[in-house]
Amino acid sequence: MSDRIGSETWDTTYASALDMLRGKPMGRLLEYDPRANQIRVLVRNLRFASGVGIDPDEKFVLIAESFALQLHRYHLRGPRQGTLESIVESNDMTGYPDGVDCGGGRNRCYVALPSSVGLLAKIINRVPHPIDKVLRNFVMILPKILLPKASAYGGVIEVDPTTKEIQYFQDPTAKDIGMLSGVTVWDNSLYLGSFKNNYIGVYDLS
Repeated sequence: MSDRIGSETWDTTYASALDMLRGKPMGRLLEYDPRANQIRVLVRNLRFASGVGIDPDEKFVLIAESFALQLHRYHLRGPRQGTLESIVESNDMTGYPDGVDCGGGRNRCYVALPSSVGLLAKIINRVPHPIDKVLRNFVMILPKILLPKASAYGGVIEVDPTTKEIQYFQDPTAKDIGMLSGVTVWDNSLYLGSFKNNYIGVYDLS
């Protein structure tokens, strides 16, 4: 996906790929108080935290940490208030988690998966530090045309935050829809937004 800024074109997909290769945990979860006009940092050191969804009862926030291939729950209330808990680990992820929605009154959260995890990313994530840094730097200096392309894939995770059970809805070859970046649940349906497609996907949950 590319955005035009003035006379320049900014490739956001390429920029996110470079962020993944850098491997630096620079993401944060922020809380904004409009009455006091103040911002408070709740969580630091996240690797490309691109999706958040709040529980309808406002008990927690679900965070998609894309390049760590994890989902976290940050507790807003209750005995664990102010703590971060892992919900889905990297070994259970078939793709990079992105947009999140916990609405719809189903006591479930839904997470869009724009792309499956490529072989290069799997290797980089498993190589111990500081060897991984050498590999990351080598890949980053490659011409853009030589970098691995995102694979055709479409997927959504359904997460039960209480039991941590997960279920996948997948279009493995993106035949119908792929590169899903956003998901909204409403009236027993998932409405799916994509980086590439010029239409909204609808998945019936009933």
